[in-house]
Amino acid sequence: MRQMTINAVNHSFGSYPHGMYASAQRLPVTQVRPVYNHANNYRYNLYSNAMYSGSKLFLKQFENQFRSLMTASNHLSLANPQNAWNNLSAKTADASVATITNAQYLKQPAQYQLDVQQVAEAQVNQSKQLDSQSPSTLSASQLALNINGKQYHIGLDTTRKSNEQVLSDLAHSINSQQAGITAEVITKANSSYLQLSGQQTGIANQFNFSGNAHVISQLGLNQVTQQSQNAIVSVAMQGHSAQTIEQASNNIILDSYRLSFNVHKTGKTALVIEADQDQLIQSVKSLVSTHNDTIQFLNDNADRGVAIPKHLANLILPPISEQSMASIGLSYKDDGTLAFDEQRFMTTLGKRPEIVKSALSGNYSISSGFTSDAQKALQESAIQLINGTTSTPNTTDNSQTQQNISQQL
Repeated sequence: MRQMTINAVNHSFGSYPHGMYASAQRLPVTQVRPVYNHANNYRYNLYSNAMYSGSKLFLKQFENQFRSLMTASNHLSLANPQNAWNNLSAKTADASVATITNAQYLKQPAQYQLDVQQVAEAQVNQSKQLDSQSPSTLSASQLALNINGKQYHIGLDTTRKSNEQVLSDLAHSINSQQAGITAEVITKANSSYLQLSGQQTGIANQFNFSGNAHVISQLGLNQVTQQSQNAIVSVAMQGHSAQTIEQASNNIILDSYRLSFNVHKTGKTALVIEADQDQLIQSVKSLVSTHNDTIQFLNDNADRGVAIPKHLANLILPPISEQSMASIGLSYKDDGTLAFDEQRFMTTLGKRPEIVKSALSGNYSISSGFTSDAQKALQESAIQLINGTTSTPNTTDNSQTQQNISQQL
């Protein structure tokens, strides 16, 4: 049994059983009022006012401290619909195959198996390479760019122009149409060619040129180096049959737009929806910090009232077995504060998440134990919390009275 020294008074768990209530007289800690004895002299009134102010401040601090502990515990409790476990996030096991692009308002943990059979591609054409500085031998003509059921007319003027100039003019004309095609002249050494890249993926965004067949052939405008294609992905939610999704975009949307991901290459990967681990760790750290602050606060004020050591003893009594706590990275130090081993926590969370959830957040868990401790503390009688600081002074001892007044003011 752990022993703990509190302000020079030794307390053990046996002295103050976990969950012990205060005496039957219970006043809300925020409703304590001073009792003035009009027969006392001026010195006593001044002393009483100072003592009352100090006690009132302490009671407010006591209330705030345990409300903070209750809030931190409640954030981890499964009984709270907005607990940290319900802050869900999504991730893929292999980011080279697929990555999450959106994960909002997720309803519940889930696991998917993704099989990327084909990624969506945009069409790319590359014209024939022409001698850059040689005069163009092509005749002026009208061409048409066909894409998405639309036709864009492009005039080609070759009079007294080099091949590079003709290609540059053609690229400018195509880009000015804003038809969803990017045209670029690429010159290497003495050769130039026109590269035409579709701006949208998918077979619906295929394009070609029509018009003067001889000019189109001589330039090679319809030479395809990358066919446009749709993304094809098989998605199997755990416990359900796989469904095959084929679409023009690589951004796949699931669960009524709550979840989406981009595919990057063919391959298989798992997609997991689970509690946001970063937020979960922060919630555990917050609980540990608030618990330790409460221990320090009670330890600093252990002589104020007879109920203080009891509530301190409650908090240093493990709410579950210390072995179970240690399995998720939590342990008590010799001074009754908590220590958190984040690496141990993450290891158990990765291998046995149900163990972590049960020990940390279940019906009989760390969070439920500290919530119970906080509730009992907030129900404590105010007089039990301050009965060590509100006794009437001996008004015949002037030096002692003046000392108390000086200390309290």
